[in-house]
Amino acid sequence: WGSLSLTALVKPKPPDAAPNALPAVRPIGMGDSLRKAFHLHAFKENKTAMAEYLEPLNVVLAEGGAAKLVHSVRMMHEANPSFVVLHLDTANAFNELKRSAIIKRFGSIPKLKHMQRFLHATLNPSGALVVDGEVWTEPDGVVTSDEGVTQGDPLSAAVYAVTYHEALQQLDADCAEDGGAARAGADDVYALATVEGALNGTKAYMKTLRVEYGLKVHPGGPGKTEIYCPTLEAIAAVERWVAAQSPDDPDYLSPAVVKGVHCYGVPMGEVSFVEDALSAKAAEVEA
Repeated sequence: WGSLSLTALVKPKPPDAAPNALPAVRPIGMGDSLRKAFHLHAFKENKTAMAEYLEPLNVVLAEGGAAKLVHSVRMMHEANPSFVVLHLDTANAFNELKRSAIIKRFGSIPKLKHMQRFLHATLNPSGALVVDGEVWTEPDGVVTSDEGVTQGDPLSAAVYAVTYHEALQQLDADCAEDGGAARAGADDVYALATVEGALNGTKAYMKTLRVEYGLKVHPGGPGKTEIYCPTLEAIAAVERWVAAQSPDDPDYLSPAVVKGVHCYGVPMGEVSFVEDALSAKAAEVEA
């Protein structure tokens, strides 16, 4: 019932990878089929209520959500061309989310409070890991999964989004002080504001995720946490802001400065970045 079957997810090698390079392999935990069936029923019954709670900030459950996210991020930046676009990557998001935080959060939302006891019953405090049909056992005992929600579960993305939504609301409010906003699709978060507005708001957001939900935002790196700066002045402001931090800070933030970001797979930024991204996608399709 509460066990997780480990499955290897093999990611294809990028086109420019060395011939002898090994593909990236990521272990994912697949939940029990009976629990998935219960969660599917709960998702269908409560999808509308959860979507109403999340929108417009998080469109993971919205009809046409991907298009809504892409157009809202793009149009806000077109209306405010001096804004930076900060894309945030949460490491192992589904795997690290505190299950206790899920129960607590749902109990605090009037329209979703009725789901609290159901989630308490189906999200086991601890579950055994299963590999090749056998329970993973070490000399000191059974290896277990004690946090997170499972991949492939109909309810996982919605539960994740609802649980951290209060932190997203605060990030949106912080960005709004500069006329900006924060938008998300599941765990893909985009903050648009001035350099200080986006980075200061994200710093507080990172602390909330770490303390309240057990989540860690990737401190920075291409394809991870990255920032698109439309001007040299913005780039210089980001560098000054990063230099003023201590690397020992648990919420250290040093986003990679890039020429553009991908919003739900759609490139936006400098013309050369968009052209290169589209060319690479075309080559990938042709291959």
